[in-house]
Parts: sequence; structure tokens; C-alpha cells
Amino acid sequence: MELNVFVLLLAVSYYVVARVVDCRTLPGDVGWPSREDWMNLNASVHGRLFSIVPLATVCHGANFDPEQCKALRENWSSYLTHAETAGSVIPPYYQNQTCNPFTTRSSRCEMGNHVSYAIRAGSAKDIASGIKFARDRNVRLVIRNTGHDFLGKSIGRGGLAIWTRDLNKAEFIPSYRSALYEGPAMKLGAGIRAFEAVEAAHSNKVRLITGYCSTVGIVGGFLQGGGSGPLSSVYGLAADQVLEYEVVTASGEVVTASPFEHKELYWALSGGGGGTFGIVVSATVRVFEDGRMGGAKLRFSRNNVESDTVYDLLGSLLDLSPMLAEAGLQFAFQITPAAFEITPISAPGLSSDALSKLLEPFVSRLDQEGIDYSYQVSTLPDYKSFYEIYLGPTPEGPYRANVQVGSRFVPRTSLETHRTKIIEATRNITENTPVYIVFHVANVTQTSVKKPVSDNAVLPQWRQTIIHAMAVLAWDFEIAQTEMLSKQAELTESVIPQLRAALPPDSGTYLNEAEVGISTWKEDFFGDNYEKLRQVKYKYDPEDLFYASTAVGSDAWWVASDGRLCRANPSNVLRFREL
Repeated sequence: MELNVFVLLLAVSYYVVARVVDCRTLPGDVGWPSREDWMNLNASVHGRLFSIVPLATVCHGANFDPEQCKALRENWSSYLTHAETAGSVIPPYYQNQTCNPFTTRSSRCEMGNHVSYAIRAGSAKDIASGIKFARDRNVRLVIRNTGHDFLGKSIGRGGLAIWTRDLNKAEFIPSYRSALYEGPAMKLGAGIRAFEAVEAAHSNKVRLITGYCSTVGIVGGFLQGGGSGPLSSVYGLAADQVLEYEVVTASGEVVTASPFEHKELYWALSGGGGGTFGIVVSATVRVFEDGRMGGAKLRFSRNNVESDTVYDLLGSLLDLSPMLAEAGLQFAFQITPAAFEITPISAPGLSSDALSKLLEPFVSRLDQEGIDYSYQVSTLPDYKSFYEIYLGPTPEGPYRANVQVGSRFVPRTSLETHRTKIIEATRNITENTPVYIVFHVANVTQTSVKKPVSDNAVLPQWRQTIIHAMAVLAWDFEIAQTEMLSKQAELTESVIPQLRAALPPDSGTYLNEAEVGISTWKEDFFGDNYEKLRQVKYKYDPEDLFYASTAVGSDAWWVASDGRLCRANPSNVLRFREL
């Protein structure tokens, strides 16, 4: 009996030591910073530190406010609701119903995956102070921009978030000069959102690469993950445009990363993913002379249209996609149980007549089938006008925060070799699961007139891709959580495998728009770049301070059932299990 008690005590002691040594601290731990520690941090960042309270607190317990709760429910699926706070959890899966405005007043309202504190950074010095605090006190550090994220990269229980939202200035540089580029550029603060960047560029008669969602912070994970948008078929990816970064490294040092200094860091940040190499304060990017934009959208209801006809039309549009993308068009189309939609279609430099001519083969097919459709095509004077009409009204835009996704890249060659499989998989998914497929068509193949500023870490497969196929699951917050988790599991375990089976196994995917629980993230997100990216990670972050799920180096950590971030040390885990 004494021996058993000794073994038990030894196991408990080892467990406690392991948690202290190998895990980040949580509130309530012996090592959690004191109130005085937090007050000192707040003083060092000039009062920019604040504690996080879940938004839905107003819907529960003693804090219940019926009017505020009603307003929150009505706006819960708006990105603006969450992006204007430092701690709100946007991806529905990671909300985990720990503080949900749609549950009853008596239901639990807990911190869940929320960070505990955030610094509303106003300078690189504020960021450096937060980094030092987290490192010295073993607190989980989270990098948060606008929080648009499907994989939980900008959240973390018990964490200290560095919120870059206020670093949102834009500076126009009429004549940037380097050995690799001479021309107009803009220096963009890390927190600037797409609609703000579009406006700043417009005021200087230029345009720049943004995504489709107007509230995304374009210098955060969007740009650092590659970044595709309405102009990419003409100018390339967002990561291709970067001239230099201002970065705070894990040591707290502020450096300039460019093709000429800190070259490896510049390479990694340009397509290797956000949240792990350093905290970007600003990025200076190429911009382009503004001018005419063609725009279009088309929709028809599936009522009274045979399913065979719908999927035959899908095949026709797939066949046309390479030609349209090579002509500079970028567009998205989807088939849902209710409708077939193509929106938006962007055509930089083209008139409505020229765009209509390119789309005529598909429109003629609709006429031949006798399908009743709505069709809008227009010539617009500039990119801002296109953005407002086809992706507005800003700042809200047309996209909502109540979705989880998964995706795969479709290589150009697969439209011929795997055409039938792609159509069959799309049909089976659309007709038999709660998921639908959005096809994003773009041509980001490098050419002499469309090439990156310098070599970068964008997944090589993206250069051979013509379509990014994204599986979308709409999240219903008002039904049982167990039912939504079952649908999420279906997305990960059934839908995405069907897409994979319809495509070459090494086609890859977009690291910013992948499914929860993806196990092949290293090869799918980074491919042959992974080992080099890992070396850059540990050169600039040797103590492994920065962590984001599925980011480079994240396999050095695991998240325990209580949300605690722990080092993945197989020998320690084995020893504990043996005890």
C-alpha cells in the first residue's frame, strides 16, 4: 500500500512539474502573473492592455441584458461584430458554445478559447513589451489582427493577444526604388482592412491586391498566407507584391525583412503563413495604376431545371475557366440546392462589351436550354467602384461569419484528366450533404509580366492551380451543438475526402481556408517548402514563443483538454503514461 501511495505521489508530482515546465500557464496556476505584473505591463504599453470579457456575457447570468442580447443575436454572424474586439472567437467550431448568445440565460458563459488579456498595440514598442512579458512569464502569446480565421490561429485560452488592429495607416510612396523594383508602392499598417486599403489606394489613383472580404486585415494572415483576390489573375497573389516588412521578432527586435536584408524571414513571411515567424507591423507592397474594371454576375434558380442539366452546365463552365482566367478574369461560382450563381466576376482593364464577349459561350448555353436567369455586366471607372458594387456595401460586404470550410486546389491539367470525377464529387456533395462547393477561378501562374518581387514561400502547387475548390458548411447557432458538430465531422471526414479522391493527391490547398482537423497540413499547406520554413522559424524564434494551429512549427505543441498549450515531448508523455 505504501509503495502504491508513493507511486501515485510520484505520478502527481511529475504531472505538476511537467505542466509547469512544459505548458503555458493558465489563470489559477501558481505561476500565473500577479495583478501587479499585469499592471506593470499595462504601464509599459501606456494603458493599452485590457482584460477580455466574452461578448455574449450580456446574454447570461447576472449580466443578462435583454436588449443588448437581442442585438447581439441579430448581428452575431457579422464579421464586424467580432473584428472590432480583441478576443472574440469568430470560427463557429472554436466558439464551442462556451458563451453563446443563442443559449438560455442560465446556460454556461465561460472563457473557453478566449484569450485572457490583449494589448491594443499602437507601436512596435508595444508589441515588443508584450513579447517580453509572455516570454518571461510563460504566458501563451497570440497574434490577432481582424480575427478572420477558420482554424483557430488567433485565439487561445489563457493567452495574451497582440492586437494589431490600430496599426492601420496607409502611406503612398510615388516612387519606391530598389534593385528589384522601381515604381509606386504603399506602406500598409498590419491592421488595415481591405476596404480601407482600397480607399487609400483609390485616393492616390492606384489599386492593389485585396481579398474578397472587405473586413479582412490584408497584411495579416491573408497576405502572409499567399492571398488571392479579384485582381490576382492580372497581377498575382498578395504575397507576390511585398517589397519589405517591418517585423518584431521573438527577441523583441524590430527588423526590416526584404530581399536584401533578413532575406530568409522575408521569404517565409511571403506565403509561409502568419502567426509563427514574427509579428508584422507593416508591409510595403507594389501598387498599380488604377483604371477601368469590368464586372459581372449571373444567377439562375434550379427550380424547373433538371439536375443533369445543372451539372452539365458545371462542366461547360469548368471547360471555359482556363480561357477566362488567362484573359485576366477572376471569378467565383457555386451550385447550391437552390441556385447556380457566378459572382463576382472581375475583369481588370476590360469594358462590359469585351467581358460579355468572353462570357457569351456560357450565356448562350443558358439560352439554348431555355433557362431564365439574371445577368448583370458593367464597365466601372476604377477598382473601388467595382469593390463597392460587387463586394459591398462596405464595410460589411456580402460575406458572413457563420461558416466553416475545407478546400483543395484544382490543377489546370486536372480539368481534362479529372473532369468527370470533379463533377461527380460536386454533385454527390451538393445533393447529399449539408455542404456546397464554391469554385474560385484564378490564374496566378508566373509570367514575365506577372511575377513576384522576389522568390517567396507560396505553395509551389498554387502556380499550377486554376481553381480553388472550397467546401462550405453554413453554421446554424440555434440548433443543437451536437448536430452542428456532426455536420462539421461530415465536412472533414466525408466531403473533403471526396474532393481529394477527385484530384491528384499532391494538389495541395490554401492554408487560410482549410478544414478543422486536417492531418496532412504540412504537405498540403507548405509542400516542399516545409523544411526550409521550419529552419527559418527556429532561427528567428528559437524558444518557440509564437504558436498558431497548423502553422509552421506548431507540431512542437499540443492543446490539452482544458485548453492549455503544452510542448509535445513524446518522451515525457510516455514516462507519464508508464507511471
